[in-house]
Amino acid sequence: MGSTSGYLGLGRLLKEHFDSLIVTHKLKSINGLTLIRTLPSFQIPNKDIEVILVTSPSSKIPLNELKHCTVIYKEESLHEKLRDHYVDLLTQTNLKANQKIETFAKSSKPLRKVVCIDDDRILHRILDLSFKSLPDLSTKFCADSNQAVDMVLEYQPDLILLDVMMEGLSGPEVFAKLKAAKPKHKFPVIFLTGKSRKKEIKELEDLGCIGVISKPFKPRELSEQVQNIWHQYHGSAC
Repeated sequence: MGSTSGYLGLGRLLKEHFDSLIVTHKLKSINGLTLIRTLPSFQIPNKDIEVILVTSPSSKIPLNELKHCTVIYKEESLHEKLRDHYVDLLTQTNLKANQKIETFAKSSKPLRKVVCIDDDRILHRILDLSFKSLPDLSTKFCADSNQAVDMVLEYQPDLILLDVMMEGLSGPEVFAKLKAAKPKHKFPVIFLTGKSRKKEIKELEDLGCIGVISKPFKPRELSEQVQNIWHQYHGSAC
């Protein structure tokens, strides 16, 4: 996720591979509609970028020019509307991905049970929707890191998605407690982290996890990332 203002800032941001661009109709330095009209002049890595125009219900905008845009009106429920829009988009994407992932799943031990430990409850919903594309998968969520160890030991998941930075215990601390509770058991853990430096990723890998996924991740691709790590781990473990 990124934010900016004006043409120069937009040009810098669009060099990144974003899935969506949210533009406010009336900006301080530039009209949002004008900004959308200039998009073809930018070299955008993601040619399929989705454009959302946020405007007030009283604004007169030429909808005929916005056939490839989603228009969302400013109301008290703006954040909920944006969230629901992306939830719907993610669901549609997962339906299209089902066939590909089902074919992939036949090549290795199926992933049946996952525990996601993260104190961000909004992320729980995103993860839950992303994992609907994985066949026969049961997912449990834990927002309290202090209860994570007990949940894992009781549920006995195939895989654990573990956030690094949380209130209470950190992800590495939860991982250490799991290993101390059952020293002979191997817990397949994928860390979710906002840290992206090679040294920081290497430090997490050295703890014995099977993979690291950096935030912000792309919800559309998350289930496939998890599946890839699972198959790589299972293949090397055999």
